Amino acid sequence: MQSTPSLLLFISLILLSVTGCEKYIDFDDEIKKPKIVVNAKINSDSIFQVHLSKSLSVIDNAELTPITDGNIDIYDNNDQFIETLIHQTDGYYRGSFIPSANSTYHIKVSAPSYDPVSSTTFIPPSVPIVQVDTSSFTNEDGNRNLRLKITIQDDGSSKNYYQLQVGYAQEFSGIVYSYPEYFGSSDLSLDLGQQTTDLASFTDELFNGSQKSIEIFFYDNREYYDYLLITLTSASKDVYLYDRTTQAFGQTQGNPFAEPVQVYNNILGGFGIFGGYQNTRYKLNF
Repeated sequence: MQSTPSLLLFISLILLSVTGCEKYIDFDDEIKKPKIVVNAKINSDSIFQVHLSKSLSVIDNAELTPITDGNIDIYDNNDQFIETLIHQTDGYYRGSFIPSANSTYHIKVSAPSYDPVSSTTFIPPSVPIVQVDTSSFTNEDGNRNLRLKITIQDDGSSKNYYQLQVGYAQEFSGIVYSYPEYFGSSDLSLDLGQQTTDLASFTDELFNGSQKSIEIFFYDNREYYDYLLITLTSASKDVYLYDRTTQAFGQTQGNPFAEPVQVYNNILGGFGIFGGYQNTRYKLNF
């Protein structure tokens, strides 16, 4: 669930694509002036970590620049101050407080020469993986595939946002190396069609409050690895929308006929993402 800071350039690149039409745009101060870009996804397994950088306007072709002299304050749902994050290096800030699941947090950011920005997000509770069933088959191209039937228990008290990843894993000298796998699915909830992905984002719109079994398939490479790692992410709406639009943007690159995609942003006064998530991991031994 880590998010690369360079992805936040997408917002500026989207504006560039709009200027392809034969017309002139008068750039006002709001467009010219760089803004704070916040990049932070939080969960209850780690301390607060935030990356700050400055945005690029459509008339600025410089590289993304970290902000190293910012001030980041964290507040709880009652607007009670929690802590001020400390700059480490290259625009990365860290604290000592570990947030809790099923909780809301606010972030307030300022830096010299920039307008202050803020945001709010919610860390949802984790969602259990109830069961995983496996089977293998040979597809029409003669390739051996592995089919997984992943059963989860959805919480019917609220709308849930999910992300699903699978990857083969190996262990060497106590270190786990995981390799994300592209998979396909005919499940309408995942809405993949004929495409494959290494990160499926979906909601519980079609199965709210019930157990849901999701079938996916991918190449069967079990003989080369130690086990399979399944990661089900219970995401805030902010994380869900940000990652879906980031994926969609990436898929349009190199296609001159594609419609421009606007990357989701929940930073008031600036750009970027401040979102919450919880991971449930399921280790499937071979």
